[in-house]
Amino acid sequence: MAFPKAKHVIPMPCEIPQLQSDNLYLESAGRKVSQGLSSTPNAAGGVTAEKLARGYQVERLTLTAAGIEIDEANDYASLKLVDLPSSNVLILGAIVNLVCTVDGTVITDPEDIDYAIGTAALASTDFSGSGEKDIVDEADVAAAGVMQAASGSTQVNLFKAKGTNAVYLNIQATIATTATQTFAGTIDLIYVDLGSQS
Repeated sequence: MAFPKAKHVIPMPCEIPQLQSDNLYLESAGRKVSQGLSSTPNAAGGVTAEKLARGYQVERLTLTAAGIEIDEANDYASLKLVDLPSSNVLILGAIVNLVCTVDGTVITDPEDIDYAIGTAALASTDFSGSGEKDIVDEADVAAAGVMQAASGSTQVNLFKAKGTNAVYLNIQATIATTATQTFAGTIDLIYVDLGSQS
């Protein structure tokens, strides 16, 4: 039985982007995303374009019996949730889905507690300081301790320069005795990492 003659195979070089599963984006040489340009540069005018920043990211923060002690002298407190990347960041919004377990010896009604999500810790009981509610506006804890809210139209496209990217859960409650309130559930943060260049 005759077999066909083997043909020579000539290897051809080919560049394959590296898949970064932890950040869910394609990376090629120079850390540049190699697909999905949405703009059309004016090539005739000598303009080219390449996408340098990642697309938007959704990070789910899970709180498991996270305690916030509210001091009777202040009636407010904060919990630092996360430090976003050390970059210029555009915060697009957040979705809150938490339950507050109220210390019934001090606060018998969950609706006596107000909360907000911001890039600054709460400094007074009226949420009037800069950044205290710039991601999710002030809202009331509903019956049974449910906290559900999302960023409104005034809390979107929030630019934070490199080095100022902390996010806080801010709580206010009028109390007679210092007590710790417990929070469980999720907060979804949606943002774009614009890179660390100044």
